[in-house]
Amino acid sequence: LGLSARGFEVVAKFGLYALGAHALGVTDAGVFFLCLSLLHLLSTAARLGTERPLSRYVASYVATGEHHLAGGVARSGLRVAALASVTAGVLLWIAAPHAAEVAFHDPSLVTPLRLLACILPGHVLAYACGNILIGLDRSASAQFLTNAAAPAVVFVAMLLGVKDLGWVLAIYGGAYWACFCVAAVLARTVLRDAPLPEASGPARPQLPPLLSEARAFYVVELALAAFLAMPVLVLARFAQPEQVTEFSVANRLSMLVATLVLSMATMIAPRLAAHHRLGEVEGLRRTMRQVTWASLAVCLPAIAAMALLREPLLGLMGVRSPAAEAALLWMLAAQLLVAALPARDTLLAMSGRGHALRNLSLAQAGAGAATCFLLIPQYGVLGAAWSTAIAWIVGVAGCSLVARASLRPTG
Repeated sequence: LGLSARGFEVVAKFGLYALGAHALGVTDAGVFFLCLSLLHLLSTAARLGTERPLSRYVASYVATGEHHLAGGVARSGLRVAALASVTAGVLLWIAAPHAAEVAFHDPSLVTPLRLLACILPGHVLAYACGNILIGLDRSASAQFLTNAAAPAVVFVAMLLGVKDLGWVLAIYGGAYWACFCVAAVLARTVLRDAPLPEASGPARPQLPPLLSEARAFYVVELALAAFLAMPVLVLARFAQPEQVTEFSVANRLSMLVATLVLSMATMIAPRLAAHHRLGEVEGLRRTMRQVTWASLAVCLPAIAAMALLREPLLGLMGVRSPAAEAALLWMLAAQLLVAALPARDTLLAMSGRGHALRNLSLAQAGAGAATCFLLIPQYGVLGAAWSTAIAWIVGVAGCSLVARASLRPTG
């Protein structure tokens, strides 16, 4: 079910990017992809690092039968998400004219930025509920509601004739608000009506407060969002809108591999948290072996297909550029490593290694930022692709090295 949800997401996003590049035109398509990058960055900032701790805490407490603690941490996470996201949305609305004029030198961006301010709380709350559902072992529902449903709704709307950028963003935001409502009802129903039997065995210490654990993960999530958004933002500053579109389409196509890997990591996250809470190191090792083989089986054919069919695939998405084709190949090369070493960051997150993950994420973001400013002004789309590939390699290789310590047998 989880892979089906991700497969539906892949189809919906591919269709949305292809149709958007054709229907919106070069300039509006560039603004649309810029808005998606900004939304991801701002939403990550507003979630305050609670995503993975929220999943870990809910899964850990459910594993030991402490359902009242699982419900308490879920409600706490939603309160934090609501307060932070509404505050961020108000600030973005106020700052939109200044940001459009000073940061992007384009006064016409005021309306898209203010639409993002309205989308932001719904986006953040939907992801918060999604992470609660992941902790409750409802990863398929979580993935559908947080990643697949909104792109699918916008894709259908564009098929029906919606071609105005403002309406596209408004529908995207409305879809996320609807996803939040559905996810909240589902999470409440699972917690209230389907409790698991109380776990037997010795009592275990209560986990630290959610926000205390989230501090390290806040840096992790911000660094990840920054490295993903930085190439687009730097291109928007130094290049033409069509180059932003070329790179964004190639990057998002290559990211389908990371999307599949993330789906598998999401599915095993509650199992990893439960194994760690119960001290079952062999269970951790077995789960990581399974996800590695699954990742290779699913992702290697996808990488090969995208590499061989890069020209027609990019053409379907409205991009016909040798630079975009070369960029896609470079980024797919980095995704090979993502597929071969999957879910190492999830293992660190679910085993409470937030500080190690924070340091690795800072190194990844630093590599991405430095190479962006070194390469993009001179090499444009190719420079953005090289920067993205380097950042992926740094992050995945670092997480793999550190994660080995979590898989060592005890005793």
